[in-house]
Amino acid sequence: LSHMNLSGMDLTGIDLRGANLQNTTFDYATLDGADLRSIVAFNATFIHTGMNDTYLQNAEFNKYSFSECGGYCGEANLTNALLSNADLTGADLDYALLTDAYLSNADLTDADLRYADLTGAELTFADLTDANLFSANLTDANLFEADLTDADLRYADLTDAYLYNADLTDADLRYADLTDAYLYNADLTDADFFAATVTNADFYGTTWSNTVWTDGTAYDTNQA
Repeated sequence: LSHMNLSGMDLTGIDLRGANLQNTTFDYATLDGADLRSIVAFNATFIHTGMNDTYLQNAEFNKYSFSECGGYCGEANLTNALLSNADLTGADLDYALLTDAYLSNADLTDADLRYADLTGAELTFADLTDANLFSANLTDANLFEADLTDADLRYADLTDAYLYNADLTDADLRYADLTDAYLYNADLTDADFFAATVTNADFYGTTWSNTVWTDGTAYDTNQA
């Protein structure tokens, strides 16, 4: 199905497991409840695509392969995509464009989102356990009650991010930018904020236990 234009089509519940979707266009299509496990979707576009309750385990929206691509193979565009309750366990979304995407309740366990652009994305209640968000852009992202246990957020841009009640246990936030971020009641147990930027960030009510602050020292009480 590579290079096909499937814009606006109703593909509800379709089985595309393992399909080659490179450079395919799904803009404004409906893929709700579809089975997209292990798809290869380099350079594919899913702009405003409905992908609610969709199975996307181990989907490859991009990957690094010198032999195949001489580097990264090409990021997918999921701008404004609707991924409520989608299962993205282990999906590879390096550099993917997820601006304003809706990922409420999505399962992103072990997902690779390095350098992904999640500006304004809705990630409420999302499971991002062990997710790789290294250098991801999460500006204005809504992470209300998101599970970010063990997430790699080094160098991530969390400016104005909303992290109310988020679980950041063991999260790695070294060198992250949390300017104006809202972390009210977040769990920061064993989290690492070494060298992070926390200008005007709100840490009211956060839980601290062996939490490494920006100075590299671990504390059990709020230092913000």
